[in-house]
Amino acid sequence: MSGRAISRPEESVESWPEGVDPLAVPARELARLEDELRESRAWQADARLKLMRAEDRVAKLQWQFQSVRASRGFRLYRLVQEVISPHGKSRLRQVMRFPVDLLRVLRTRSETPPRPDGREEHTRSGWEAFDRRDYDKAIAEAESILAERRNDYGALDLKQAAHWRRGDVAATVGTYRLLRGTRDSAALALRQRSYLGRARELDPRWLPRVPGPPRPVEPIDGVVMHLLKESIPYHVNGFTTRSRYTVQCQREAGFDPFVVTSIGFPRKDGFTKFERVETIEGTPYYRIDPGPDYKPALANDIALSDTAWMAARIGRQRRPSVIHTSTG
Repeated sequence: MSGRAISRPEESVESWPEGVDPLAVPARELARLEDELRESRAWQADARLKLMRAEDRVAKLQWQFQSVRASRGFRLYRLVQEVISPHGKSRLRQVMRFPVDLLRVLRTRSETPPRPDGREEHTRSGWEAFDRRDYDKAIAEAESILAERRNDYGALDLKQAAHWRRGDVAATVGTYRLLRGTRDSAALALRQRSYLGRARELDPRWLPRVPGPPRPVEPIDGVVMHLLKESIPYHVNGFTTRSRYTVQCQREAGFDPFVVTSIGFPRKDGFTKFERVETIEGTPYYRIDPGPDYKPALANDIALSDTAWMAARIGRQRRPSVIHTSTG
């Protein structure tokens, strides 16, 4: 079977009407696609928020249902129902056991299930103060509980949350040590390491370490190194758009800017196919990518150290005279 090539006449530049810029058409199309992308992401964010609120309502209803089932009144109702319902020998057995079962229900304290938001019932007044942003009151409520029960997990959890909102990083990390001594878990250890990383990051005595001896470089005038959290074309938002125009204006003014994005970007956002260096509108964009096995949810001090190490290699090559850092 023989095939036949189908030829299509190529449109030449001369076929465009006079006074019409052929580049304006793809530019308008690109702008339209960017608008659609922004609308789509806004819709996704709104849908995600509604889903989270629905899940919270379901969790609250489940907690209320479990609380009712655990209450003493409900257990008494079930006990009486078991005595009334059976027939024959089964009913006689239930009637004979009724006094013992009744005494057990009356002597057993109702065990309220843990709240879906992790806030235990006896710390409710403290969490109410926390929600009002009265963190001093929340800490005082937690301290009053810890004065009687020093290893109370709910009070310690309230205390660490209030300390963090007040900006007391050292007190937050110290409270996490007590939390882990009370009820340890892998998730709690990860949270403690995350807060410890933030404490180190904010400590003026701490600096990220770049392995090897110091290697000074001679900067080149006009070369500007931009350290960005994220960038186009993977995210189109206010931050990436402003960064794009900043770099573009610098290039038009005669400077030589280049961009280095945060470690793991854009892989951590679900993009698996990208170049280590992408040239966008004449500007090189360097991607610090340690590979698919790198854990993006590391503590801040680890992420900063890794970023400094890998960005230093690029800096030695490009020799910037200005380093501009912006996270969004």
